[in-house]
Amino acid sequence: MLILAEASHVDLSNLTIFTTSLGRPRNLILLAEYLHRYQFNGRFLVIDASSDRNESLTRYAFVDYVHRPRISCQSAFYEALRYSSSAYLVFVGDDDFPLLSGLWECCNLLASKRVDCAFGRSCWIDYRGAHHGISNPQLFTSFLRIPFCHKIDRQLYTVTGPIASRLTSLVKNYRVFQFALLTRHLWGRIYSSGYAAISDIHIQEIASSLAIASISDQQAISGFQFLRGTGHNRPNVLPSDSRHAFPDLGSAESELRSYASKLFGSPAPIDSFVSSCISLRLLQYTDYFRVQEPAKDSIESWILDVLGSKDLLKALAHIAALATNPSQ
Repeated sequence: MLILAEASHVDLSNLTIFTTSLGRPRNLILLAEYLHRYQFNGRFLVIDASSDRNESLTRYAFVDYVHRPRISCQSAFYEALRYSSSAYLVFVGDDDFPLLSGLWECCNLLASKRVDCAFGRSCWIDYRGAHHGISNPQLFTSFLRIPFCHKIDRQLYTVTGPIASRLTSLVKNYRVFQFALLTRHLWGRIYSSGYAAISDIHIQEIASSLAIASISDQQAISGFQFLRGTGHNRPNVLPSDSRHAFPDLGSAESELRSYASKLFGSPAPIDSFVSSCISLRLLQYTDYFRVQEPAKDSIESWILDVLGSKDLLKALAHIAALATNPSQ
């Protein structure tokens, strides 16, 4: 078995990596094995909504496995704090792979006490290629191609100033903040019982992203934090999935108001927050929703950034090897 000893100096003992999953046991095993081979010394919290227990995860000493059949995604976020004692938490999708060096940089920022939210850049992969390895050459080729071609026109940005101006910025240039590292205190504020009561899965993602952007002190690192899956094999990828049905606006507004009233502690931002969430959900539903983040200078600079990141290339190679021959 290949152990990547060069990663052992990265101390992430104060971090919990959290994921929730439904019906994709092999994804969780690959992610746990990836972290194991990088000698991850924090905690990997899995709240599994699948019907069957994933007993294979129990062999990893750093995994905290919680089997909660059919638990909603938003409820899993809320309950994560109950199962973690770490100072910092970060969410990863079950088709994502974190770069430990990027997480370490983010943890150092949080430890400085200057910010309570930190994040790095993402490079995208077609997880289907990682899942099947060279048994499917077409998908494996896509796995190797996607990092240079997918969402290369997006840059990180932070939002500052009054809450109203932050919300305006996010509506114009929406980005998902759910993958940022948060302090334990901020996680508890964002993923509250009010958050767990939001019934629409798309609104809950939008609401948490706007909430993080609205009340956090943020800082971005210059390097990469994630290899993120493109979502091709997620359970909700089909447009016909019931979770894509547009929610009742009356219920959605009520849920958002209840969430925002506890989040902000003041009535002033609530109307703007609720209308921003509903607006983004409407745009998303009507298929006009497009992330308009600042473009990179050129495709050349993006490729140079990817090729210049030793940790990112090492992770890509390791994931490819792991998928091709998991026993090594």
